[in-house]
Amino acid sequence: GALSYAMPLPFNPLSMLGEHLALGVTAKYVNGGAIVRAQDNGSLVTPNNIDVRFPAITSSEFANNGSGVGMDLGVMWTGAAGRAAATIRNVFNTFAWDASKLQYRPGTVTFDGTTSSSNFDSTAYSAAPAGMRSALEAEKFKPEIALGYARQVSSFLVSADASQRIGDGIDIGPKTHVGVGAEYLGVPHLPLRAGVAAINGGAQIAGGLGLRFGPYEFGAGVTLRTRDSGSETGAMISLVSIR
Repeated sequence: GALSYAMPLPFNPLSMLGEHLALGVTAKYVNGGAIVRAQDNGSLVTPNNIDVRFPAITSSEFANNGSGVGMDLGVMWTGAAGRAAATIRNVFNTFAWDASKLQYRPGTVTFDGTTSSSNFDSTAYSAAPAGMRSALEAEKFKPEIALGYARQVSSFLVSADASQRIGDGIDIGPKTHVGVGAEYLGVPHLPLRAGVAAINGGAQIAGGLGLRFGPYEFGAGVTLRTRDSGSETGAMISLVSIR
């Protein structure tokens, strides 16, 4: 959940030239519904023996398994040459998983050709390997710097943007992103959009459209992303936007 507020800067030295500066701030609350972290811990399968070791840390229920608050800051310039903005996301973010809501499952299966055993029973989070606990507790929202520029060119609104996350943490998108895009406004009430971007380990392409009535718009878009680990697809629907 988030709440944003923006205001023009009253001390803007460029206001006499018809250019404007504005400052924005977003306060947000983050809640973790569930978590699963698992890893292979030296499993070995041979023709005469099965020894599977796949421990996992999971949340005990789908509920409030972690929470925190954070803040984003941004500044925007508007002038005859277009618009430019800079943002620092997660200037601070206190989100952390709640260890009291977590449990550990050893995840072992053994078979020596005669007897077998398994253990997937839940036990205390403190029984999990120290490395797994440390990795989970290091999952934080790290600061991210983003820059963007847009300009109207005839019937097109063209844009460029770049972002960089500082450090490793909770991954909700590419760590590095550099992209360009365009919105075609030549069809009344039906803006068409497309963009491409280079990201760490791959690239992405996106397209979308809107249905605009005065200051209100309904929109939809799709994204195809390829990275070293495979491909990803995404979709977004904006029920109401107010311009």
